[in-house]
Amino acid sequence: MTGIEITHIPYKDPYINDLVAGRIDMGFANTVTSLQQVRAGNIRAIAISSIRRAAVAPEVPTVDESGVKGFNVTPWFGLMAPVGTPSEVVAKVHRQSTEVLSDAAIKNQFNERGFEIINSNPEKFAELLKTEIPRLAEVIKSRRIKAD
Repeated sequence: MTGIEITHIPYKDPYINDLVAGRIDMGFANTVTSLQQVRAGNIRAIAISSIRRAAVAPEVPTVDESGVKGFNVTPWFGLMAPVGTPSEVVAKVHRQSTEVLSDAAIKNQFNERGFEIINSNPEKFAELLKTEIPRLAEVIKSRRIKAD
């Protein structure tokens, strides 16, 4: 979106160690791997890649707020089942996973690690996939990104 050329360098070890040691200048990290080092003052968080600030680090502005309007790269996790899974099975898994993820102790453990739990439903998750897959496919195509 900015035209900046950045070379991706795959790391076998967690690159965060080299970032903390000053052997590399910058990196894109998720809150799970970086938040502890940010809080310890070992690295500086410049921006959050999602369109809204992270609940676990509300003091860190978004890339959008920092001047790259519309930038939104948000990691997410979801549960999926094979096509044709009976709707009552999907409903049961959804109900039980929502119950577990609503537990205050579990929610707190996720939050401490930088995850924000958003209890959704199968229909909203399907809508997310319908928008995210084409959007990211266009980024991959336009930037000629290839898997290593």
